[in-house]
Amino acid sequence: MNVLPSFLYILIFCYSITAQSTYIATIHPLQQIVSELLGQHTVVHDLLPPGASPHTYEPTPGDIDHIESASLLFLVGPNLDDWVKKFPARSTIEVIDLAPLDSLIFFENFPAADPALVKPGQVHAHHRGIDPHFWTDPLLVNVLAANLADSLSKLFPSQQQVIAENYRRFSAQLLALDVKIRGSLKSVQGKTVIQAHPFFNYYLRRYGLKSAGVVEINPGVDPTARQIKKMIDQIKRENVVAIFTQPQLPDRAARLIAEITGIPIVELDPLGGKPRRQTYAEILLYNTQLVIGALQ
Repeated sequence: MNVLPSFLYILIFCYSITAQSTYIATIHPLQQIVSELLGQHTVVHDLLPPGASPHTYEPTPGDIDHIESASLLFLVGPNLDDWVKKFPARSTIEVIDLAPLDSLIFFENFPAADPALVKPGQVHAHHRGIDPHFWTDPLLVNVLAANLADSLSKLFPSQQQVIAENYRRFSAQLLALDVKIRGSLKSVQGKTVIQAHPFFNYYLRRYGLKSAGVVEINPGVDPTARQIKKMIDQIKRENVVAIFTQPQLPDRAARLIAEITGIPIVELDPLGGKPRRQTYAEILLYNTQLVIGALQ
């Protein structure tokens, strides 16, 4: 007797939030997080194709049409994909604003934020030094997803129960994922790496790995000869064991440093969207296996 009402409830939910609606997330990890909360019957589209970087992506005319016609657009925020706001959708959620301020990492060339000076929903307006790559830390995703679920429930008040249940299921998966990653990395805790770009800081912080620096702070801007020399000296001084790169951005300078120092290049993939890197868990576990292989 209970099967039919539940089934109808799901159908009503799916229809009410998808009828004549288009949902877009700028990057694949964000698309996966949003999809977990809205449920498998709601389609959330990726804006960027696999292999593209949100730092350097040039939207096509078709992309712009999709953005401006979207019923709801999800973006991360400053220093990643806030260029998308030049093409406003009907409604937008900037998810970095949903993260607790004291959980965020700030780039070294920007001052740390004073929580007393930042109003809710205005993190980006006051402190543009935020490292936006929050999704590499599943426990931070868990906290942020709870706040995102609250925001979605306000947009779709009649679907609050379904969204809450989706979050509870996703939260359990995130907690289990963290335990699995933590156990896998136990033998390499304390190892030191450098990054071609600052894309993995949250993961490194969460799992006890050290970052000795970043080769290229601004994507597309090669370091000077002096900066490369400084990085090489730091590698020798801090016993760096690997350089982390990513396929979405150039790694010329990182490869030059690797050639000079003899330390290995490890190409991680923070964005996924390819085979074996589709779901949120697959993205993090794929990278974790590469980290273990490089640092053991």
